[in-house]
Formats: sequence, structure tokens, C-alpha cells
Amino acid sequence: LMREYINSILLENGLEKVRHRLTRLGTPPFEARKLFESDLIPLNLITSFGSDVSEQFLLLNLLPNDLADLYLSGDICLLNLNYWALKPLSIYVTPNLDIDIKQGSTYYDLMKQIFQNLSFLRMLKYYISEDMVIGNFNINYLSILHSLKPKKYRNFLELLILNFFCPYDKSSSQINPFTLQFNFTASENSKQYEENRLNKDLEFYTMINKWKIKHPNLKPPLLLTDQSIFNKTTSNQDLVEKLSLLKAINDNMVYYNSQKSHIINASINRMGNSNSKNNPNRNQLLLDKILINLHSIALKAKQNDDLFFDLLENRLNSVFEFFSIKTKLINNRLKKIHEWNSLISRLNFENSFKMIKESLKSISFFGLSESIKTHCDIELERV
Repeated sequence: LMREYINSILLENGLEKVRHRLTRLGTPPFEARKLFESDLIPLNLITSFGSDVSEQFLLLNLLPNDLADLYLSGDICLLNLNYWALKPLSIYVTPNLDIDIKQGSTYYDLMKQIFQNLSFLRMLKYYISEDMVIGNFNINYLSILHSLKPKKYRNFLELLILNFFCPYDKSSSQINPFTLQFNFTASENSKQYEENRLNKDLEFYTMINKWKIKHPNLKPPLLLTDQSIFNKTTSNQDLVEKLSLLKAINDNMVYYNSQKSHIINASINRMGNSNSKNNPNRNQLLLDKILINLHSIALKAKQNDDLFFDLLENRLNSVFEFFSIKTKLINNRLKKIHEWNSLISRLNFENSFKMIKESLKSISFFGLSESIKTHCDIELERV
């Protein structure tokens, strides 16, 4: 009540900017702009002035008042607000490991090259706010190890798994576990995914399940599992049963069909296309995903269809404006950082500006069932 009273006094006196700062957010320290314009990497920047200040600085100084109010009123939802102006949301990478264990590479050479690649991915992940999807993980990583003897293969899997688990403690909350894509598409020389390879891939799942049981305080990676082969042969149907027994990681498995759809990442965005004939290993950056609140639109439309669509169009235009602002902010921020530019050069991107400009942008909606009930007087379950 007091806030609304102060709001009305400030508005009556034409002090909209003061109202926006004083009654909605509070003012972050003046040092925030100096730090934001520095060349600190995102993690060090957040460590310097904290997540709360980062969020306030974004809403007060980087976004127009009307867009900031859309977020504060709940009309739209921004993900990872503290890193919104500092990092892209997600990335899909398919590392090209030029390793052939049959051509004289020793076990230790193999280990060195794979873990150098994983070190590169971990460094890149510090510049991503949500998740990093390692595309075709079983093909690009596990298949290289299949020719190893069983004991060495299991030892190698243990080392890999150790790299993919993250602690649950708050200090590591800014780094999510990796997301691993398992693609079971048959090779050109085989009508079905080889049973031997399938069993070795399953061994990785089984070991992650055991690790999760032994280490309940660690977060396992998300496993994007290709279900396109499940109904093709009896042996593949057995795979479904075996996977269903891995109770500890059931919540960490997400299924997709490599024959019919793109994969999805943890933010449920379509990224990458493992069957693309033109470029099967294309790396893709997802700049952001913004959610629109349909229920708030329905409440304001008051069952007026024309007003509903006008409001929806206005929300979409605002979202495009958000994307434009984030593109500029991320470009201006990351182009100063030498490490970022060095990392993306290894992903075959021409430069940071082009990578971010051509990145994917995603729009989603929430409050659908409530909006249908409010606008149409229909329960969604009855539609």
C-alpha cells in the first residue's frame, strides 16, 4: 500500500524515472557501470559486484523502462537475469576429434587429446549461462574408445564421468552440468546401429547411474537419448528395458527422435540437426529464450479477441526488442575478452560479432491453461 501511495505521488509530479528507480528496484552502487564496461570475464564480474547488483544494473541502466516493467510485472520472463547481459544462453557443439587409436596412438596419447578437448569445453562453458550440449557424444567420444580393452575402456569411462559431474553446492550454481547427446543413427555401411557399439554406450549409462548412487551430492549430466532405434529390433527393445532400470538417472534422461526432429537442450529449444546432409556437425549458439505470459494478456483482454491479439503482437514486438538489446550487449561485452575470441576460433566461427548476430533466438509461452480458462471459459483438459 505504501509503495502504491509513493508511486502515485511521484507520477503526479512527473517523476517517472525516480519512481522506476526508487519504488521498483533500488539503485545499485555507482561502481557497477565501471565494472560492467571492463574486460572482466562474466564469472569474475559477478563475483566482483554480486548477482543482485547485476540484475538491478540491467533493469535500471541497460533496458528501457517499458521493457524493464514488462519483466517486473511478470508479463514476460527472462532466464538467468544476473547473466542476461553477460552471456548467451546455450550452445550446441560437436567437437571434431581427429584421433585414430588404430594408427599408432597410445592409450596416454588418446587420454591427453580427449582431456585437452574437455578442458577447452569447460573453459567455453564459463561463457554460457544455461547449458552446453555436446552433440553426438557417443560418436565423437565413446566410439573412439571402443577398440580399447575392456579394463582400459572402463577406466577411461570413469575419468570421463568424473569430468561431467558437478557439485550441488551454491558456489558452483553458476556452472550447470554438461548435456550429452547420444545419437544412435545407423552408419552408411550398416542398416542398424551396431549391437556392440550399443552395448558399450549402455555401459556409459550404467556407470553414470552407479556414480549417482555413490555420490548423491553430485549432479549428473543431462543425457539426450535417441529413441529412433527402440522399436526396430528385439535387441534394441531390450535397451529400453535396461535403461528403465537405471532409476538414479531417470530424471536426467530426455528422449528425442533423430529421424524426425532436432535435438532439444535443457531449455527445451530445438538446436542442431544431427542428420543435416550439408553440415552434420554444425556448432550453434542460442542467444536467448524469452517467455511470454499468456495469462496476463488474457486478463487484460477481458475476453476481447481483437484486444488479445493486439496485446500479443505488442508482447512479441517487445521480445524482438529484447533480442536486439541483448545482441548489442553481448557483442560489446565479449569482443573485449581475448579468451572468448580464442575459444570461438576453435569452433570455426569467423568472429564473435558474426557468431552472436547469427545465433538462434527462441520465444516460448507460459500460462496457457489459465489463459484459455480466462479468455474462453474452457478448462484445458476438456479441449
